[in-house]
Amino acid sequence: MLAAPMSPTADLARQLSPEIIRLRRDFHAHPELSFHESRTSDVVAGYLAELGLEVVRPDGMTGLWADLRVEDAARTLLFRADMDALAMQEGPGPNKGAFLSTRDGAAHCCGHDAHMAMLLAAARALALGEAERRVNLRFLFQHAEERPPGGAIQLIEAGCLEGVDEVYGLHVIPPIPSGLFDVMAGPFMAAADNFTVDVVGRGGHAAMPHLVRDPIAASAQVLSALQQLVSRDASPFEALVLTVSSIRGGSDTHNVVADRCTLKGT
Repeated sequence: MLAAPMSPTADLARQLSPEIIRLRRDFHAHPELSFHESRTSDVVAGYLAELGLEVVRPDGMTGLWADLRVEDAARTLLFRADMDALAMQEGPGPNKGAFLSTRDGAAHCCGHDAHMAMLLAAARALALGEAERRVNLRFLFQHAEERPPGGAIQLIEAGCLEGVDEVYGLHVIPPIPSGLFDVMAGPFMAAADNFTVDVVGRGGHAAMPHLVRDPIAASAQVLSALQQLVSRDASPFEALVLTVSSIRGGSDTHNVVADRCTLKGT
């Protein structure tokens, strides 16, 4: 774990802390779901344009990038942030105040609001610190990160990586103290896949279980068996998490056995 380096640009970044907080709270109060980040895209593009950067907004998508160029640059570095919110309801909590989500069914609970705020402030700091730069810089704001395959493929097809030599990104994580960052060799963040399992049985009356094929009872066994994939089928040297996050079956009627139960997870 490394401490942030001291440099004129780092000092400027610290001075921009109130600006980062303001931007993050604005994004947090106005979350937008994957492929619908219209307001977010406009705010980001407007901010970058005010810095004098060359903003590229490909047709038909909310993702964008902006370039900060210097003469005779040998390389181009790309810095990336994501934009979309999660499809969930945010409840009131400590320190939320006036920037609580204003949109039902959408909330920035995965840190993308912070990612955008930090990258915009970094763009400002780097634009003002031209003496330190010997490379071209590209600031990429990717839409639809939460819906695989998401907006990355669209942006790549639109040319966001053309001429780029290196790509950098980061993700906030609460256990790491502010002012520090964590790095390691090899893969760091996990690859995630989603799954849906439909358990189909035969419904009927709850008082006659011998005449039904209860999918809810079967789903309970499936849920238990899935946990053994981690504890007994996977190597203890592998980083693996399996979570069933939703199980739905039946109705509000107490004495009817459903004919289907659905499990969703990651």
